[in-house]
Amino acid sequence: MHVLGTFKVNNEASQYRVTFSGYTGTAGNGFELNNGMKFTTKDRDNDLHAYHCGQGQQGAWWYNACGKSSLNGIYKPEGTIAAKTIYWKLWRPTTLKATEIKIRPLN
Repeated sequence: MHVLGTFKVNNEASQYRVTFSGYTGTAGNGFELNNGMKFTTKDRDNDLHAYHCGQGQQGAWWYNACGKSSLNGIYKPEGTIAAKTIYWKLWRPTTLKATEIKIRPLN
């Protein structure tokens, strides 16, 4: 999977809101629904779903309603079909073996 775009994390008032724009790639924009969301962890429910995505998915992420992507889930053997894993559903419906997020300053 190869995804390019502009990924911005705003740390005003410890909100850690994220914006992802300028998507290009062949994996589908699994982050589109998460734009503007605060970072959710197992002890801080910042998503918009009645279900606490950070606890249920067992991985912190910028969840909206648990969404189409979570790159901080639990590792399971590649190809596993299960919740609580590392996933990017628009690209592959099964768990991913590994992921990388590369971030660099704009300036």
